[in-house]
Amino acid sequence: MSNGKQNPALQGGYLSENTAQGDFYTILITFADYDSGHIEGLWGKNHAPANPLGSSGYHRLEASNESTLTFEFDGDISFILLSKDQNYKRLSGQFHSKQSGSTTHVVFNRS
Repeated sequence: MSNGKQNPALQGGYLSENTAQGDFYTILITFADYDSGHIEGLWGKNHAPANPLGSSGYHRLEASNESTLTFEFDGDISFILLSKDQNYKRLSGQFHSKQSGSTTHVVFNRS
């Protein structure tokens, strides 16, 4: 686990709304470094989070309350998401599969 300053606002579980393909995704953020933006945790597809997150992080946008978040799952699936505020209750953005080349809209809600 990282030993930087924790951002507790991000820590916790997230559940996606069903994608166009009928799948759902889960994320459990166990550590979010306040200064570097590095995120650690677990993810799942159609089940509870059980797999380690790949390269993941967040960035607070200047002059606004918005933040961008990126998550990578198993080297194939990535999410680029936007939070409209720093409560991180709803994350909205794009799901991308490198293997199939498909991109679709996805929304995660804090659970």
